[in-house]
Amino acid sequence: MQAHAKLQKRLSSSEKTAVPFMSAPRFQGETMPEIMTPKEVAQYLKMSVLTVYKHAKQGTIPEFRIGNSWRFDKKRIDAALLQSSNTETRN
Repeated sequence: MQAHAKLQKRLSSSEKTAVPFMSAPRFQGETMPEIMTPKEVAQYLKMSVLTVYKHAKQGTIPEFRIGNSWRFDKKRIDAALLQSSNTETRN
């Protein structure tokens, strides 16, 4: 399970106790994911923010939400781009 999925699960749990973000358990060899905002993703992919939202809604760009805020894991975006480019070269 990826770190941000663990965070989502923790945030969505019904526990009322607050757990500081930095106190999340770290496992050997696991690093914190690089979480990006829609604006940062737009700059990274050289596209408009509206296009980032469009692709996120279509599922082309993997995303997750914290409340009403859209967030993106850079490693998952890179993996999706690599998979997409591998699929295009096969066709």
